[in-house]
Amino acid sequence: GQVEYLARVLQDASAREQTVVVFCHYPVEDRASRETHTLVDAEHVLDLLRDADCVLAWFAGHDHLGGYHEVHGVHHVTLPAMLEAPPNGTAFAFVELSHDAQSLHVHGHGTVPSRVLRRRAPAAVSSAAVNADQS
Repeated sequence: GQVEYLARVLQDASAREQTVVVFCHYPVEDRASRETHTLVDAEHVLDLLRDADCVLAWFAGHDHLGGYHEVHGVHHVTLPAMLEAPPNGTAFAFVELSHDAQSLHVHGHGTVPSRVLRRRAPAAVSSAAVNADQS
């Protein structure tokens, strides 16, 4: 399924020392949205993100109010809906990846705040992960 696919992509990206940015309709971090608006299997996905050393950010929608929270070095950005913008207002952003792939610059407009999202330093590989790869 999709979660298994994500796990394979993250494992491959970690091995290649790549930076990953995930775009999904649903948020997975309830502190970046209302808890009732997160992905059904959010805890499992959060475990994958926590264990991967390659994920810079998770961008989502679904919760029209929007939100932001960083946890375990992953920036969870829930973009507010244009539908919720004030009359004659707007809500959108341009996202720019730095040349070294270590940060994202979110250029917000209207109700979307601008922010810089920096990548965490890669975590050390645990011996359990190394042993699992060798089996």
